[in-house]
Amino acid sequence: MTKAEKIVTGLKASKGLMKKIMTDFQPRLDHEGLNSTHFRTLVALSHQEKGCMKTICGRIGIEAGSFTPVADKLMEEDLIIRVPDEKDRRRTLLALTERGKAVTDDLKVQMDEYIERRLALLSEHGRERFLAAMDTLVEVDRLLEEKNSER
Repeated sequence: MTKAEKIVTGLKASKGLMKKIMTDFQPRLDHEGLNSTHFRTLVALSHQEKGCMKTICGRIGIEAGSFTPVADKLMEEDLIIRVPDEKDRRRTLLALTERGKAVTDDLKVQMDEYIERRLALLSEHGRERFLAAMDTLVEVDRLLEEKNSER
């Protein structure tokens, strides 16, 4: 297998890995009607202070047209708010409310516990290698993002 084939194979596997790991994850939250897209949105927003809808859609893997009802529901639940973009007045950004931050912190704890249980099928050495591989993926992603933003 060539280096390129190995990378493509690994990337294809990693694309579905999150879905496989998170299968059956049902967080305990006091919010009716929230689904996995809502949860992914909250977690994506927790990694940045504010985010535009297009960026969030890319991170959670849905089309922009499908996102408005998601954002509306999260605003209705007082978990996110719309804020004007200070750099471009034409754009509106989304941000977590204080309540949204608290819910997301609880959600992350539940996710960590769930992922730990899912990865228990690996040996301790296997988990260490898996986490090292994740660190490498994050580093490559960051480096490519920096390279792309230099253009």
